[in-house]
Amino acid sequence: MNLWKAGKFDMLPAALASAGWTHRDEELITRSRDSVTRLPSLANPSVSSDRAHLNYEMGLSWSVIDFALGYYGAKQNADRVLIAGEHRRKAMHELTAPRRR
Repeated sequence: MNLWKAGKFDMLPAALASAGWTHRDEELITRSRDSVTRLPSLANPSVSSDRAHLNYEMGLSWSVIDFALGYYGAKQNADRVLIAGEHRRKAMHELTAPRRR
């Protein structure tokens, strides 16, 4: 893959991932309230999550600045490709052109 094509990938969103392990000494207990009277319910409290659990998150991050910098970098790489082609053309011309004295 040449430099010009590789520079275009800088304009894409970045993938982010994170994971973690959470552990607490006691269970997270919640008590509900009656929806009409707003008084605490007489029922037994409930456990809302385990003591230990795994959490993970995955998402995409993209900003206008990242896109602009990637676009500018891709344009620079495209210019470098054109300049390299011109250097090659000039070298071939100098090699094949008859010499003047």
